[in-house]
Amino acid sequence: MFKHAMKWGSVIFDYLVITILLTISLALIFPFPLIVTGTHKYFCFKIEERRLATIFTTIGENWSILWKFALLWSFMVALPVIYLVWFNMNGNNQIFISIIAYVVLIFALILISNGPILIIRMNLTLGQLLFNSFTLIYGCWYLLIASYILCIGYGVLVSYFPYVTPIGLHFLILFDNFASRKAFKKLKAKALKVDPKEIEEIENKDISNI
Repeated sequence: MFKHAMKWGSVIFDYLVITILLTISLALIFPFPLIVTGTHKYFCFKIEERRLATIFTTIGENWSILWKFALLWSFMVALPVIYLVWFNMNGNNQIFISIIAYVVLIFALILISNGPILIIRMNLTLGQLLFNSFTLIYGCWYLLIASYILCIGYGVLVSYFPYVTPIGLHFLILFDNFASRKAFKKLKAKALKVDPKEIEEIENKDISNI
């Protein structure tokens, strides 16, 4: 009984810490891809094996690609948002440029959703990360699209309830982790010409050593 209570107490504590980290990093923009990637690695472990320190060790281990990823993503988010907010407020909005801004934001969403699992699983250059982030969609497109829709819905919700919605960030990353891991396994199985179940078994055996 005591161990069960301690387990759930740890889960709740981790949830609060991760929610705070994700919220602050999202507000600052640049650190967000770093924390998201670390959180993806955290979710790769079984509940009883998860440690908050994993988030920060993952950032350190992948810093050479993460800072480039974070910098690119920051520009992809900040510039379109500044344009859409500023020019809409001043009534100088141009439809063509607005469309480009929304397309860039969609690309940024795909990158932040698919990029972290690739960084964790593979040794990539920035160019390879961009290419594989879009390739990953073919692994499990229905789950990843569902993840994108949830993220867009979350973004809309934030615009109406900015002080309440940060509580959902944790669950968005959790679902995205599930979707992107499944997509990665399917693509890996296809590349190796084996059954996806075999890849899943190997992944589960190796998960404690990630």
